[in-house]
Amino acid sequence: AITTTILSWTSADRPLWYCPPLYGGSEHFIREILPSLGVHAIKINHLDHLDATLKREGGRIPGMIYLETPANPTMQIHRIRSATEWARMHEKEDNRIIVGVDNTYLGPILQRPLEHDADVLLYSATKYIGGHSDLISGAASGKSDVVSRIREYRNFLGGVADPNTCWMLLRSMETLAVRVKHQQTVAEKVFAHLRNHPKVDRFISAWSEDLPEADRAVAAEQMIGGGAMAAFEVAGGRAAAFRVLNAFKHFQLAVSLGSTESLAEHPASMTHAGVPADVKAQFGITEGLIRISVGIERPDDLIADLDHALAQV
Repeated sequence: AITTTILSWTSADRPLWYCPPLYGGSEHFIREILPSLGVHAIKINHLDHLDATLKREGGRIPGMIYLETPANPTMQIHRIRSATEWARMHEKEDNRIIVGVDNTYLGPILQRPLEHDADVLLYSATKYIGGHSDLISGAASGKSDVVSRIREYRNFLGGVADPNTCWMLLRSMETLAVRVKHQQTVAEKVFAHLRNHPKVDRFISAWSEDLPEADRAVAAEQMIGGGAMAAFEVAGGRAAAFRVLNAFKHFQLAVSLGSTESLAEHPASMTHAGVPADVKAQFGITEGLIRISVGIERPDDLIADLDHALAQV
């Protein structure tokens, strides 16, 4: 869904401006593949830099602004309205600026970018929407004319879900709100334990108490909750992180997220393995960082599992 959407709304005459960090696959596509197709991809470290980027580009406006919020896996928060208001102010009749938001990390229950004038939302539907680690799918939703063009490209590129996957997604969406709200309730207790754990050097989540002061107002404006995703860093780098991951009993080692079962992974060598080392360093994706996705299990069982695994450090 992400690649089809970007291909639909960018071209040699319609540059892509993107705000990192992004999911590793998106980062690789934008940095390595899109330029080979003649699309100018420009990194913007913060949405406050849009005017400066426009000046640096000699007044050439983008065809698309793309962001992910909260960011995977280090939870940077981007104010969606900063992008959409800027786009509406600078777009022209013959050069519409599409604002695309990857909303996978919170999902449609806890964040609704269309209410902040985003043009299109992107989802890995494998994650919260599917919710059971038993399907692979992506989804794009948004303004009808924007999605119509994406649908046209999808038909040519072939990214169409099979009937059984569609049936499983419909099954999953019936329980989406129930699952997400319960996962967030479980996560609240698990995160409270991890924040003060002696073996955790750094704890990251999208909950207000874990965000920088400057991001809290933005989160309150556009998020309905902090979600069930977090990351934490242990001393000892990759070797120590692997010892923790190998010791888990309840948390399953997997790159996915948003499922009913709790998952854990090592971003630097898994989801973000293809991201350049300097970019990982810039955004705090260290060798000792572990990402977790909290499921629907009993909080006490997950806390005991974390304590057991962290004892290996």
